[in-house]
Amino acid sequence: MQACCTADETNCHGACVDTDEDPANCGACDSPIPQPNADVCQGGAPACAARNDGQACPAEQPVCTTDQALPCICVDDSSCGPDAPICCGGQCTDETEACGCVADVATGGAVSACSPQAAGGECISLTGTVLVGEPADNTVRAAYHSATCGCTPNNGQPVATQTVCESVGGFQDLCASPAPDAGVAGTCVPQNFPARDAGMPAGNCGEVGRTCDPVAGGLNCVAESGVGACQCSPTAANEDACGSPVPGPTRTHVVADYCRNNVPRICDCLDEPGNATCDPQGTTPDCCPGGCVNLETDVNNCGICREACLYTVGSAPCGTDGLEPGQCGCDDTLGSSCPVNGGGGGETCVSGACVCIGANLNICTPGTTCNNSGSRGCCEWGFNTLPNSCLPPVNGFTCPADPNNAAKRVCFNGAGVTSCCPNGCQPDGTCIP
Repeated sequence: MQACCTADETNCHGACVDTDEDPANCGACDSPIPQPNADVCQGGAPACAARNDGQACPAEQPVCTTDQALPCICVDDSSCGPDAPICCGGQCTDETEACGCVADVATGGAVSACSPQAAGGECISLTGTVLVGEPADNTVRAAYHSATCGCTPNNGQPVATQTVCESVGGFQDLCASPAPDAGVAGTCVPQNFPARDAGMPAGNCGEVGRTCDPVAGGLNCVAESGVGACQCSPTAANEDACGSPVPGPTRTHVVADYCRNNVPRICDCLDEPGNATCDPQGTTPDCCPGGCVNLETDVNNCGICREACLYTVGSAPCGTDGLEPGQCGCDDTLGSSCPVNGGGGGETCVSGACVCIGANLNICTPGTTCNNSGSRGCCEWGFNTLPNSCLPPVNGFTCPADPNNAAKRVCFNGAGVTSCCPNGCQPDGTCIP
């Protein structure tokens, strides 16, 4: 018995259906909408609803989606025509504008090749992982072009694989990315740049933005299997700048006094157990003969190394009982009992504290010495030496301290000629221009 259908319906095998809307009988009985080209039946014709024009997806981009911005996509190169043969991001595109990676249809693995606009590099996925694999037929193009061309971090570190960035002078270029593991193509940057120049340390050593210093091993950058390592040279003068100051939380510190002659050649505080530098962030950040100390509180190294507080009963040791850090106490009743070289604040005793006559009775801060030869004041380059760099004020010389200019110095050249220098002193004791 056949069903009686309305004028808007069609009898399909005993069932009344609307062939204008029925996806299984679209336009006629037994005419299902073709998938994945369409997902609805509109007016008796297959359509992709996200297109809003009643049309199904074309053969070049045959997969219907629910995304109105990109309702029809391709999934591989086989559906793309000769004018736009690469399926990239769901759209058929020209080779020169494609995503850049050539991959294996069977495995999804990438070949190390990038489109002309990709500026070299290797195919990396959106998570930053290098895509690997070789296609059975190198003429087969991408299965799914969702990758990016560029260098990529190796094992989470900024050192790129050798197939990505160049190796220059034994150093493998580094891979710098503004958003690691975010699918952003990296940029290859050179290691050992800038290279060390006298007292200026090497940069980009082993990591992007890493500047060498004594804590890292030294001021030189040396290639080890292509990766930079900070080291020093034990044959260089002055232990190859291992005594260069390193910033701490409140002041700078000399954390080493020696460059090790064995491999690795790194800076070391010689008398500190464990072959290491002092920790500039720790409780004993200053390297002296005997090991790591704190120049602000150590009674045997008060203000400068090997300057013991000669305090007696009634006086105070380094940095205690209201004294300034690095300042020794003294007993006024016994006369001057301050260190001979002026460590711990100065060389004479005034009101129970060691102060420096040459610095108008001011306290010499840690890292400076009260230089009593010619009353030069609190100086940075040693005791009774020329040339020298001294902090203003200096007794008998007009060069007032400037709280707004920490670089200002009183400079003495090798002949003892004195200059007031707003920008500090050069190594020969003249003003920095």
